[in-house]
Amino acid sequence: MKHQKTEGHTNAVSYTVQAPRSDDTPQTHRSVPLDRGIVTAATEINDADATRGLVARYTTAQSDLLYGAELAQAEAEEAAVQKQYDVAEAALDETDKNLADEPLEIPATKSNGGNSGPGETDKEKPFSKWQTRDQISGLLTTTAIAGLLGASYAGIQATLADAGLPIFEEQKHLPFMLSVLAPAAGIMIKQATGVFSDPASKDRYRKVVTGIGIVAFFIWIPLFASLFEGLSGIFDPFKETNHFVAWGFNVGHIVAEALISAALFFQLDALMAKYAPSDMIPNEARPPLIRARESQVQTFEALALRLGAIKGRIRTLKATYAEADVVGDIAILQRMNRKPDDGLL
Repeated sequence: MKHQKTEGHTNAVSYTVQAPRSDDTPQTHRSVPLDRGIVTAATEINDADATRGLVARYTTAQSDLLYGAELAQAEAEEAAVQKQYDVAEAALDETDKNLADEPLEIPATKSNGGNSGPGETDKEKPFSKWQTRDQISGLLTTTAIAGLLGASYAGIQATLADAGLPIFEEQKHLPFMLSVLAPAAGIMIKQATGVFSDPASKDRYRKVVTGIGIVAFFIWIPLFASLFEGLSGIFDPFKETNHFVAWGFNVGHIVAEALISAALFFQLDALMAKYAPSDMIPNEARPPLIRARESQVQTFEALALRLGAIKGRIRTLKATYAEADVVGDIAILQRMNRKPDDGLL
């Protein structure tokens, strides 16, 4: 043991007994100093149990003088942080439970309450019970598709049937059949989403088709204006036809019709999917729970680290108490078992 000499009263010398510390290892807390004279006096009682009781009380008092306030503060802080930790843990457990109960996908009608509420989510919701905005959007989309079909028929009729070709005179239904080609191509383009298994790829495909359809329409506009000058222009029937512009107009017209019809079918399908039980959509209840869980995990981990640091500090402080007890017991045993007395204690 380390013996440290300290100054006391005049012409009096006292020594303290302390546990050794390694010089090359940093220590958070120094050992509790025990007055050698007090330990020696306790051993002269000639009652081992009484001696140990007195020295134990003395070592506790000395430890409290040195670290009692710090230990009390750490224990109070531990109690406060423990409550926060328990609340955060309970909230995180509840969120995990709720998240586990929520499937990745749900029937589309479940997000709209089903046909007659959440109890009938397996039934398709009729058009009359759609939301007003979806009813208006569905009617506009259907009207646009019908108008596109009519425009396609009128274009085929004007381009081919009115050209006087015998085949159109003999096959009266042929212009109508050809006019259906562009909208039918739009349906095929729309149905091509089935080749993608990833929802993100499907969504990207729909955006690309819609974007190209818009570009094709804006290309079609100047081509149309080049062929038909309108009321403000001067139309020369004897002017030589620009076959390249006419060819480009026909190609752009058909491409625009097909892609625009595909975009309209995408819109109509998305509306119908909201009220059809056979279609599955991402569960909208999961993203808020996931965001809440991420925040709760950060809070929980921060509290866990803080609580661990406090508990570690408390254990270190209590270790100094236990160490002082051990040093006191060793000093007592050395004194009581020394025959003859060598005067060291």
